[in-house]
Amino acid sequence: MTSASSFQQNFVFFEELNLSTWKPPVCSLQWNPIGTTMAGDAKGVAGITGNRLNEPRDIFIDAFKTLYIADYANNRVQKWLLGAAAATTVAGQQNGVAGANPEQLNQPGGLVVDSSGNIYVVDSRNNRVQSWLVGAAAGTTIAGKGRTA
Repeated sequence: MTSASSFQQNFVFFEELNLSTWKPPVCSLQWNPIGTTMAGDAKGVAGITGNRLNEPRDIFIDAFKTLYIADYANNRVQKWLLGAAAATTVAGQQNGVAGANPEQLNQPGGLVVDSSGNIYVVDSRNNRVQSWLVGAAAGTTIAGKGRTA
């Protein structure tokens, strides 16, 4: 009877036959301790301009490597194209004003983007989920009743 044991990640030893075999690793990863700022101010300064964020809470990266950011304290969702110097506002108000109207958000806490580019936003302080179709100026409530007193 032959038994096999694996005592190292890529080394298998067959005891009875006194054989060993080496399995080369499929890939090798190394942690880069120096991060790269992909969106927002490189020094961490918060702001309302297109190149700054204020308490980002969630991100989504689509198949085109476009980064969508729930910009919580600016009450908006930002779309950041790969390599761009600034983002565009795709949900909520560009000026960061919070509100409960269909074109406004109030502390978006999460988001997802479907394969068509439609954005679904968890509008935390308004107690709703908003659907924003591509290019829409306002969202549609698809879950929740909206803000309550």
